[in-house]
Amino acid sequence: MTIGTPRLVILIGTDKALYYQTAICQFEPPDYFDLKDVQGFMACSEMELPLLGPDRNIWGRKRNPTAHADDGLVALLPRVRTDSFTTMLSDRLVHVFYFFKKLYPRKESENPMCFYRDDTISTITFWLTCFIASILPVISIIALVNMPSLVHRLAAMAVFNGIVSLCLGWFTEARRTDVFAITAM
Repeated sequence: MTIGTPRLVILIGTDKALYYQTAICQFEPPDYFDLKDVQGFMACSEMELPLLGPDRNIWGRKRNPTAHADDGLVALLPRVRTDSFTTMLSDRLVHVFYFFKKLYPRKESENPMCFYRDDTISTITFWLTCFIASILPVISIIALVNMPSLVHRLAAMAVFNGIVSLCLGWFTEARRTDVFAITAM
């Protein structure tokens, strides 16, 4: 009876390992800014951790940020990606914030690392999206009122309909059926 017990323990351990491996494989790889944050952390003077093993460059280096492992890197808590507009703007808006921080430095800040919350960028894109969504119908009405002929009005309606469908696809996470239904109305 005791002969079968170690095998049972090994199988339970193997099942747990397979479960954890499956869970880890479902994580997303880190994005550019996550990798840059880790590389900056490992290169900072406070870290002072000389990695000497064969996997020392797995996260890349500060001098060569693209020389990281192509597979196997996962982000345990990656950034929340809402829509393509917020993703694109958050990737570029950080550079604008950094430029203004260099332009107007604070005296109490001796740390060269800059941190921007994703919530701030998401709030900016939310208000920008709301502004575009509220101004687009007004612009279309003003344009249609000032069109001289019916052919021009129909062409303008088609153009504004296309702009609405592009905005739906870019500013929201709407499915294709939702975009089609809104555009067809």
